[in-house]
Amino acid sequence: MEVRPSPSFKGLFRFYRSSDLIILLPAIAASIGNGILVPAFSILMGRIFTSFGSFSNGQISSDELQQQVTLYVVGICIVGVAAWGIGWAGLSLWLAFGENNARRAREQVIHGLLEKSMTWYDRKGADSGISGSMNKAVKYPSTLSN
Repeated sequence: MEVRPSPSFKGLFRFYRSSDLIILLPAIAASIGNGILVPAFSILMGRIFTSFGSFSNGQISSDELQQQVTLYVVGICIVGVAAWGIGWAGLSLWLAFGENNARRAREQVIHGLLEKSMTWYDRKGADSGISGSMNKAVKYPSTLSN
């Protein structure tokens, strides 16, 4: 029986190549940018409520309230558009990074399987490993519900 390594955080980047930095660094930057936008939205909302509080206390006039709230609402719209754009970019970049790593993993697996001798396949049982589980599912469909 083969000894399998235990999963680790380092294993997530096992198929990483230095050429992936072109995708990885912007993905990290987009994630940081997306994380900054949530507090920015909260700050703008807080300033809107502060303006309403100042108006209710008589510290500012209705014209000043309208001017302040309009400015903050425009800011919220800008933050929303930025969140949409940065969120889309971040998701796309992380997806591209993951797909590159998945492709490399598939390539290494197929190359590893192609390099095995036929005796290695002959020693493997039909019911062992992932392919064995798939075979069991095909042979015994009632075991899927268990």
